[in-house]
Amino acid sequence: MKYNKPKIIAEIGCNHKGDLEIAFELIKLAKDCGADIAKFQKRNSKELLTKEQYKAPHPNPTNSYGDTYGAHREFLEFSLEEHLKLIKYCKEINIDYSTSVWDITSAKEISKLKVSYSIGSI
Repeated sequence: MKYNKPKIIAEIGCNHKGDLEIAFELIKLAKDCGADIAKFQKRNSKELLTKEQYKAPHPNPTNSYGDTYGAHREFLEFSLEEHLKLIKYCKEINIDYSTSVWDITSAKEISKLKVSYSIGSI
């Protein structure tokens, strides 16, 4: 019986801190560690969060990138153009790109990019 080799996914998520250069470094580290897929996340915070959640302070202000939890989430989000740059870099170094989507808008946006792996949590 022949078994397929499992795919190793490096969950980058929002560990890039909203910085594209850090995201590129994390993709390279994932590749160097033997991962097959570099996985990000895509959210539309205004759709995903209630108004109260969006306007609330971050539960740990020391780790916040904004005055509210919504502003913090917005800061961490990459635009579709930035996701295209991530995809291009992944292709350059021969690692697959993936993202999880957290809402309908993000699912529609990411589906336009024709990525091989997209994981929905909606």
